[in-house]
Amino acid sequence: MKKFITILVSAILATAAGSAQIYTSDSRMVTHVKKEKAHYGHNWFVKAGGGCSKPLTNYDADIDFVYNAAFGYQKQISAPGFYWGAQIGITPAHDYYDPVTYSSSFAYLGPTFGIKRKVATGIDLDIHLGTAAGIRVINDKGADAGYGYFLGELGGGVWLNRWFVGLDVRWTDDSRGYTNNIQGVVNLGLKF
Repeated sequence: MKKFITILVSAILATAAGSAQIYTSDSRMVTHVKKEKAHYGHNWFVKAGGGCSKPLTNYDADIDFVYNAAFGYQKQISAPGFYWGAQIGITPAHDYYDPVTYSSSFAYLGPTFGIKRKVATGIDLDIHLGTAAGIRVINDKGADAGYGYFLGELGGGVWLNRWFVGLDVRWTDDSRGYTNNIQGVVNLGLKF
């Protein structure tokens, strides 16, 4: 019986010592953290849209349909959301030569400056101001190709995650002073 009690006490002490090790062991909890895609403060985007245009030099002229197609870049310049960028695109302008209005398309390239403010998760407000210089590439009469244009732009919109919906108000003028249009263009865009 003495052997039995000795074995029982030894087993209880061994169990207690083993349990003490479990309670005093340094255990670590392992968690999996999802890594988000790195964002470096810049975006490439494409946008396209349509709207209307009115020549300011001819009050009798009809309101015409205009389009816009652009590819651009935006780079954040400070923490509150200010950015600079550039875009290249194509848009029409209308030349008024008494008594006829000619349509032409011109390619443009120029800088933009703006601010983006986050209003909710995945939703940013965007207000921008831009200017561009361009050259006529298509004329409906086939003449006078190559004249330069100036384009000014004031716009705003909403970024919904990667998608953009916005309104741009533009004015154009050619290097000869014949074209003086104001345009309202609704754009849809995508950043990548």
